[in-house]
This record gives sequence, C-alpha cells and structure tokens, in this order.
Amino acid sequence: MSIIIGLCGGFDHLHEKNFRDWHDGAAVLLRDGQVVAAIEEERLNRVKHSNKLPIRAVRACLQQAGITAGEVDGWALVNRLDTVFELVAQVQMTALRGTADPFCSPDEFFQHQLHLGLGETIPLDRIFHVPHHDAHAMSAFAMSGHNTALVVTLDGVGDKISGSIHKADQDGLHCLHTLDIPRSLGKLYLTFSHYLGFKQFDEFKVMGLAPYGDPTKFRPLFDKMCIVRDNGDYQIDYRLLGAFTQSIRPRKKQEPILQIHKDLAAALQESLERLAMHLITHFKTLTGAHNLCLAGGVAHNCTFNGKLLYSGLFEHIFVQPAAHDAGTALGAALAINRSHYPHDHHGALQDVFWGLPLEGNAEIGARLNSWQDFCCTTKPDDIFYETARLLAEGKVFGWVQGRSEFGPRALGNRSIIADPRPAENETIINAIVKKREAFRPFAPVVLEEDLHVYFDVPEGRADLSFMTYVVNVREEMRSLLGAVTHVDGSARVQTVSRARNERLWRLIKAFKEITGVGVVLNTSFNNHAEPIVDSVEDAITCFITTGLHHLVVDDYLVTKSPVIAQDAYLKLRPQLHPITTLRKERFTTTTEWQTICCITRQQSENCTYGEDLRIPISAELFAVLELSDGNLDLGQLLHHTTTPQDKIESLISELLSLWDERLISLSPR
Repeated sequence: MSIIIGLCGGFDHLHEKNFRDWHDGAAVLLRDGQVVAAIEEERLNRVKHSNKLPIRAVRACLQQAGITAGEVDGWALVNRLDTVFELVAQVQMTALRGTADPFCSPDEFFQHQLHLGLGETIPLDRIFHVPHHDAHAMSAFAMSGHNTALVVTLDGVGDKISGSIHKADQDGLHCLHTLDIPRSLGKLYLTFSHYLGFKQFDEFKVMGLAPYGDPTKFRPLFDKMCIVRDNGDYQIDYRLLGAFTQSIRPRKKQEPILQIHKDLAAALQESLERLAMHLITHFKTLTGAHNLCLAGGVAHNCTFNGKLLYSGLFEHIFVQPAAHDAGTALGAALAINRSHYPHDHHGALQDVFWGLPLEGNAEIGARLNSWQDFCCTTKPDDIFYETARLLAEGKVFGWVQGRSEFGPRALGNRSIIADPRPAENETIINAIVKKREAFRPFAPVVLEEDLHVYFDVPEGRADLSFMTYVVNVREEMRSLLGAVTHVDGSARVQTVSRARNERLWRLIKAFKEITGVGVVLNTSFNNHAEPIVDSVEDAITCFITTGLHHLVVDDYLVTKSPVIAQDAYLKLRPQLHPITTLRKERFTTTTEWQTICCITRQQSENCTYGEDLRIPISAELFAVLELSDGNLDLGQLLHHTTTPQDKIESLISELLSLWDERLISLSPR
C-alpha cells in the first residue's frame, strides 16, 4: 500500500507573515494512486486564496484516510528545490526564527513547520519536490483517462516559467517546450485586468465582461503588442502599454464600467485566444496528438476552452477542474506516486467530491436547531420535490450535500441554486447574495441526458461535468434560459448524471417534472467576502447574512424566521476572524487630539493577494470585541463592559455589518 500527500502553499502558519509570494494552499492524499481526500486551505481557514502552509488541509486529509502523518510514505511539495531554497533563504536572511535553525535547509524548515502544526516529525527522506508546471501537467494527464496526449500548461508564473508543452504517454511526460515569463499569457491577462480596475484573481470578471464589448476598437493595438512568430512562438511587447493610455486611461476600482472598458476586455480575450490557439495548433501539428490536456490558471478561461472545443483540433479535450495553483498539489502527489509506485493505476476523473463530508443526520439536525432563534428547520418527506417546487416559485436556495468539491467551482454539493428561466434572477442573486457586479453570469447545470436539448455542443469531445467550457445555448432556448444565457448566447454549462451526483440529479429531475425544464441555475455558495462554504456552520452563516430564501443541508429544509428578537443576538458568541485585528489610532487635528477605534484586516499579509480593510467602529463595540474569546456571548460581554442600554441596538447593527464582511464570526451558545 502506498500513501502520498501532495502539498501546495507556503511554509507560514496563519499567524505568521514571512512569505508574501506563494501559491494557493492545498493538500491531496492518495492511497494506491487513488484520491482519498483533497481540499484547499482556504475552505478551512476561511481566508480567500490563502497561501499559508495547508496544515488544516493536511489534517483533514489524514482524518479522511484514518491515518497519522507518520504513516505517509511520501510528501510531494510543489516547486523545484532551488526555487524553494531562494524564498526560504530570503526569510532566513531577514528574520531569525527563535524556534528553528535560521539557516536550515528548505526541507528541514518544512519539517519543522509541519511538526509545529501536526505534532509529528516526518523523516527528511520522505520529502520530495515536483516542478510547478510538471505538477500542473501531471494533474491533467493522469486524470484524463488518455494513454497519450498533448499536455499544455499556461499560467502567470511558477518556477520562473509561465507554461509548458509536454507529449505524454504511458512512460510519462516528455517536455517539448517551455514558455518564459515575458511570454506569460497569465501575466498578459492580469496586466490588463489591473488596467481595467480589477485585482489578482479577478481575471474571470474580465472574461465575463468581454462578451459585452467590441474587440475591433483595440484590436490594432493588441495586434502590434502581441505578435505571432513561426513554430508556435509569439512575442508580447509591454513597451506598447503606453499606447493604450492615448485611447483609455486606467480605470480605478470604484469607477463605473463603461463601454470602452468592455471593448478593451473583448480585445484582450480575443488576443489571449489568438496566441494560445497559435501555440497549441503548432504543437498539435508537430505531434499529431488526438487528445489535449489543459492545466494552469489560463485553463480556467472557459471561453477559450469552448473555442478549442468547437475548433475540432482534437478528438478529445480534458481540462483539469482544479487547473489553478491549488491543483498542483494533486499533480505533485500523482507524479511522486507514479515514479515510486508505477503499478498504481487511476482511471478517468469521475468527480471531485474529495473534501470534508457532512456529519451524520442527527448531528446536522442538532447544529441547525442551535440556530432556532434565527430560522426554522424541517425535514420534508421528499426534499427534492419540495425544493424543486419552491425553486419554481422563484425561491433561491443554498444547497449543501455530501463531501465538498475540490477546486474553484461549486458543482452541486456547495451550491446556490435557482430557477434558470427568469432573466431577472441573475440580477437578483448578484444583488442579494453575491453583492457583486451585475454583468457576471451564472452557470446552468443540466441533466446529462438533456444536454443537446438546450445546448449546441460537439458530441463526445469533452466531459462537461466540471463547468470548464463556455458553449452555445441553442437559439430557440436562449429566451427560456434567461438567467443563465450570457449576452452573446453562450453559457458555462455543467452536466449532471445520476451515477455521479444522484442527489443533484434527483433535484433537477423533480424540477423538470414540475416545469418541463431539465436545468437549474448553479453558482458557488458564498458571499463576496469569503471562500465557498464547507461546513454546516459556514452554510448557516452565509444563509443568515444574505438574501437567500431557503437552505437545504442533506435532508433538512431551513427557512428564516420572519422576526428576530434582540435577545437572540445577545445569545450569540462573537469572535475575531484570525486575520483581523483591533486598533486604536490617535492623531491630532489643528485644535485637539482624537482617537479612532477600528477593526482591520491586513489581507495582503495573510493570503497570496488581497486588499487591506479598515473599518472605524464605536468605542462600545471595540470594548466588547477586546473581551471576546468565543466563549462569552454578547449579553455577557455587554454586562462586563457596562454598555449603556441605549447603545445596544446600534452596537448589534455594527456587529452584524462586520459579520457580513466575515471580519468576525458569530455562533450560538
């Protein structure tokens, strides 16, 4: 028996701030080559795009496998040893660590940090390194089910390159070409995402904005900047960035999105497609490959994936569902497993429900009932029919079932679902739940057997179960599927079969029986300030703090109480989020000294990229939060701080606004 854990992420624990430039944290556990568990660290520490040591994810994987760290045969770390060495050396040169030799090797550093998190010391000879893009490539090829393939990885940067081309067969990966950083398609897209007022990890917003624009306005500039060469090569001349400012100045984050911004997004998307298609077409011709595997952050550009699908270049295309950096944890584990245990086999990917499972039915019921002051929990005879009936009436649901998904897409186990027909549902969900830009689309999830009824898709070229392709909605169905059809008549489709996700399949089947439509709207279950929910507590928090009408957890239906008494809030226990801090700022004006109390989140110090947040709060709330430790409820805290009665209502309102932003947590006694 072989047990391998793949890891991506930094070496810092959540409270540490040494590594600023690292990849999304995740852990994946294989037993005999099969995935037993996989989860991103952000789902557990609740920090979006957390780049910390994925210690919670490791614990979760070990828990699912029922083993200890000492029973793991190999720890596969993403990135070359020399890359890790440089980053660790930078930290060691700037900050002597009192708990470890400041000049130990990277593996000793990792060993020490893992020991702090797990309480076990792993042997150094069980630590292995897998280059970043090799991990991307293996994560795609090994899960594709193909014996041979062209494997393309494209992202921003990893191990000082931005992409790779491999020819893959039963003997493994054979590198044909790598892309240097100046040719990074991820960097190109991010550069103009910043230009459009978005931040790192917002590239998908630009992709969603592009169909609203006309690419011809900026096409001449992009054609000069992005030049195709022979043999699949191309050049990106960033010196021409200044030429764009003559037509459009950079947009600030809070400024309105105008048509010219949409036109720039459209031209950017077109240019990415042109360069990537040029590269892939050349190596398709060179290798004669019939199958294509894609990974890397650019592989999350579902619009480009759809163009590849319709191009007919390949007989089969596989896009790794967790194509971003967290997915390299999977690839690293697979690479080490294959090199040390070549007889372990894993077939084509069937699903990515590899996260933590829900608790038992009784435990779920008890957790939901602990929120009885805020909502009512029932157990209908047929949860699928009852949910479908309410969906058809226009209700919007949080839907939580089974084990959570690995990767950035909610595929039916941690989803928000709604009726896909009314076009206004798109606006409603963006406003009441997501609190995000109105132009961003939602995805349809369709019964696998009904796919071709609603969508014009080439037969048999790709598995559409993972929401990785934008495809064409049949023209006669576009008005029917108003909430999930994008402005250009496309949709990011997901199919569901009874074999792969019976509970979601039964829900959509019931919805079809009621409405005649075998499709529902699906989007990730979270608000703007948090990762996708994972636990029952995450789900109930998101439910209560958003405009969702109902929540389904396993067989339970949860509905909000119409009126919530003030006493209900006094029974909740407040606690600061691990990355938030309280601060008093004292300053002087021309006439007097003043003190401001505030709560801050230094996100950029605790995740790969993010935004700092600073919110002034009242002195009364500051005093309450100073004493909060997760044990005392609000009523007890108010008593200890002698908060005046006339301040309680406004203090509760302040507290709830911080809860909405996930700066604090609130939980029942």
